[in-house]
Amino acid sequence: MQSGEMEQGGLRRSVKEVLIVALGILCAFGIDAWWDASREAAETRQFLVALEAEFSANVAALRATAARQHEIVAAGQILLQLTGPEAGPTAIQAAAEPIGTLWTPGYQVMASGALNTLIASGGLARVDDAALRGALGRWPEQLAKLMDLEDETWRIVTEMLQPRMRQFVPQLEIELASGFASLPGVRQEFLDAAPRSSPFEADYSGLLADMQFESAVVQRITMTMIVAHVIETETLPLAGEILRGLRARIE
Repeated sequence: MQSGEMEQGGLRRSVKEVLIVALGILCAFGIDAWWDASREAAETRQFLVALEAEFSANVAALRATAARQHEIVAAGQILLQLTGPEAGPTAIQAAAEPIGTLWTPGYQVMASGALNTLIASGGLARVDDAALRGALGRWPEQLAKLMDLEDETWRIVTEMLQPRMRQFVPQLEIELASGFASLPGVRQEFLDAAPRSSPFEADYSGLLADMQFESAVVQRITMTMIVAHVIETETLPLAGEILRGLRARIE
């Protein structure tokens, strides 16, 4: 009888030890899972914070770019009113500044490093908001569309508009008139290094009477209006949607 009780006591101890070991293993797994989930949540938040900073900068850049597009369109419209075979002194005097405006680029490069890193690492799946995840997924395609339009605009500037300008007006004078609107730091460096005027005479009347120049201005205006439209109706709204979604997830 005593022997049986001892055996039962030993069995209970064995069962207890097994339960303790099993519970310990389960706790260890639970702690590991909690730690992994916490670490993943922290990493995801870091990505979201980096994305929020990136898209804040992008929204500001897009607004500045859109404003610049409208300035370029307005300058082009002024030039179209001045062009013709008999440009008078008033037209010639009024042409320098808008010519400089059309000479310079009208866009800023968008930041995409944080999003590219997130996509490359497979981290986009960590964004648990389906709408935000979808908007982030659409951004690279939208950005590529905008870049293609801007590249085409700059092709018109460099291959059509600038060559006509250089034929009649010294490039130095155009650079001085352009104001380097999108690169103020570079402008100051240029002014410090360059002469204040060109020794060559500018033929503004010849430029304004050049039909190819007028055609180039028309194409520059057209593409610039398209870029502004895409920014204001597609790119900026998407960037704003992403930014609002990111801020909602971070707060």
